[in-house]
Formats: sequence, structure tokens, C-alpha cells
Amino acid sequence: MREIVSVSKIEHCTPKKGVWYNYFDTIFYSVMRRSKPHLRRETLINDSKTDFELSEWHFNWQYNLIEQNYGVNKYGVKSFERIINVDGESHRIDSVVDNIAIEFQHTLSVDIEEIDSRYNAHLKYGYIPYLVLDFTKYSIEEFEIYIKYNHFYKLTEKLKKWITCNYAKSNNLFIDLDSGIYRVVITKNVDSYLLQKETFVNELLQLENSLAKKIKYQRLIDDRNLIKEKWLKRREEVDRLNRKFQKEKELKELEEKAKQLNKQNYLDRKLKSKEFSSYRKCLNNSIIQPFIVPFENLILNYSYNSEYEDQLLKESHCYKDIENTRCIEFHNFSSELRIEKPTFAGYNTTRSKEYVKSIIFITKNSNVEAEIHWLKGKVPQLIDKNELTLF
Repeated sequence: MREIVSVSKIEHCTPKKGVWYNYFDTIFYSVMRRSKPHLRRETLINDSKTDFELSEWHFNWQYNLIEQNYGVNKYGVKSFERIINVDGESHRIDSVVDNIAIEFQHTLSVDIEEIDSRYNAHLKYGYIPYLVLDFTKYSIEEFEIYIKYNHFYKLTEKLKKWITCNYAKSNNLFIDLDSGIYRVVITKNVDSYLLQKETFVNELLQLENSLAKKIKYQRLIDDRNLIKEKWLKRREEVDRLNRKFQKEKELKELEEKAKQLNKQNYLDRKLKSKEFSSYRKCLNNSIIQPFIVPFENLILNYSYNSEYEDQLLKESHCYKDIENTRCIEFHNFSSELRIEKPTFAGYNTTRSKEYVKSIIFITKNSNVEAEIHWLKGKVPQLIDKNELTLF
């Protein structure tokens, strides 16, 4: 004969042959399997759920873990099989703790449309919807390989539809494995993470805060990384500008050194070279010197040309500043002498020059400032343009 025992604590419901239990109007009967005796819920509620059979895994979660820790003994009201009405339709929730509605899903073949309808109803009623899936025949290691490499075939086939449900999209999908639970997180840059089953049960009301801290922490890391990236870019730009400035500075220093070296070489040329001998001759003459003084601080380019003019050899030494505004034209005129010396073969003819005169033109912007005639053995004569001067 059936014996119905009324109990006030769910832990008092232990499988015994022929014994049924009444736990706050919910009837459980004993299933005496040799391998593992367990309890089944006798009362079924007429609703839209298609997976109404209570598995051992489901029973353990719903009653031994959640009800025992958050049910009548703690809150004075049972946590399991709570009924809500949304838009004129009744919905049975496996477990409700405070504002969290938990669905325990052992039958993995149930349609996602039905799962999403539960999520939408619970959310609309004001609950935070949680879904726990029974993957206890898989190990944590197998699941971690799957989430890292996405190539564990059996898990891929079973999980691929669940990743698309509304629970997953809201970070509220939990995968119950052999020795732990993974919370699936799809928020950018935040990885899914492992929970111990004891942690899930004992810290159930703090799980949302834990996730929020992870997301906030990751956002803080992202923000800091962004700031660091911007700082590094600014630092790189500053370094680039410093390198550019240093390179330009070094280039200017080299240019200045080259300029000083060229200037010194130029000064040495003015003082010693044969090219500037005519220039020095003018500078050392008291009559011509006043017209040469403005050239002292200028860089002068030298050019030479020779030709015959009136049977005299005309050698022109030209000193022109780099801007082509000032010029000294120093023309030397010489006569050529032929000297024949007797040799064993006859006569050897040599040529020599005999200086005759110099004509000097000093110009500025193509205008002649001074014309000077310098005869051999005479002092230079400044020519007045308005006078006719004969040699």
C-alpha cells in the first residue's frame, strides 16, 4: 500500500520502496532503480512546456540545490514550479530566487523558439532569466578546448543552436559540465568563465554583479589600452619630430661647418692663390682700394679669359659676387716677344710676355663706378667719363 509522508524539508525526501512524499502540495514518488534510486515528481502542470519529465539532474538542481538553499526554509515560500501569467498565458518557471528566474534544461532537443518564449516571458514579468544546460557528460577540459579552438565536433553540434538563443545573447546561458559551470559571455573582449557549482548556488544573487565587474573591468582595461595607444602614438610623433629636429639641427651644423670651411678656404684663396693676385694688387693700391673695400665682405667668383686685341695679349681676370651685382674686371695687356737662340740643329724660338698696361672696370648693377688705367711704371689713373683721356 502506498504511504504518503509529509515533509517540511526537501532533504527529507529520500527514495524508499513504496514511499511517496508530499512537499508543500508537490508529490514525489520513489523510483527504486538498482543502479541509482531517485525521486520523480508526480504532479504535472498543464502548460506549454514539452519537456515535462523530471530527470535526476533536473531534480538535483531544482530541489536539492536551489530549493534547499533558497526555498521554504529560508524565505518561507517555495522556489520551484512558480507560475506567472504574461499576456494571458501561463508560464511555469523551474526555480525563482528573488528576481532571478532559472530554467534547467536536460532535454537538449527542445526547440529554440520555445526556449526564447520562456526568456521573453520571464524578462517581461520583471525577472532576470537564467538558463542552465545539462552537459554533465562532458568535461571542463573538453569544453575549454571547444571554446579555444572551436573544433570539438560533438560539442559544436550540440552547442551551436544554443549560442543563438536569447539567454546566450544576454550573457545568461550556463553550461553545466562534469565538475563546473561555464557562463557563456558574448560581450566583446570578455571571455566566458568557469564557476564552481557551489559558487553558482551560494553566490546566485551576486552573479550579475560579478559579471558586471568583469565587463566594467574589461572596459576599463580597453579604455586604458586606448589611452596608452594614443599616448604611444603621441610619443612616437614627438620622437619623430625630435629626430627630425635633431637631424635638421645636425644638417644645419654640417652646413654651417661647410660654410665656415668654404669661407676659410675662400679667404685663404683671396690671400694666397694666384687666381686672386689681381684682386690683391688692386686692394694694396691706395688709389684703387676705396673702390675695392665694398667687395671685402662678398663671396667672389673668379673667371679668366684671354684674347688678342690690337696685337696685344689681353688677359681678363673677372671677380663677380654670387648675386651678380658687383664686379671687378682686371684686364692685363702684354706684348709678345720672340727670341731665337742658336742650337746644334739651327735656332730655337721662345716667346715671352712684356707687360704694357692694365685697364680696370669696377661695376655695380652693370653700371661702371670706376674705370682705372694703369700703365707700366706709372701710378693708376682714375678716368673721368666726361673727359677724353689719351695715352
